[in-house]
Amino acid sequence: MRWRANDVSTKNKYGKKQGILKLFERIKIDPSWAFADKTRKDTAYITHGYHRYPAKFIPQIVSRLVE
Repeated sequence: MRWRANDVSTKNKYGKKQGILKLFERIKIDPSWAFADKTRKDTAYITHGYHRYPAKFIPQIVSRLVE
């Protein structure tokens, strides 16, 4: 999907927030990125279990992005 500047412009009839929401409604969701089947043990291997940090990437996401 190609994004255009006018997709999120403040001049559209929905306003900026509504324009962004309309843009996201058109995006197809790929359920393979959910990792819902992973347990805490699966996502905390190697050094990922040393410290609690709410915004860290689980290793599976990083691995998939590198691939």
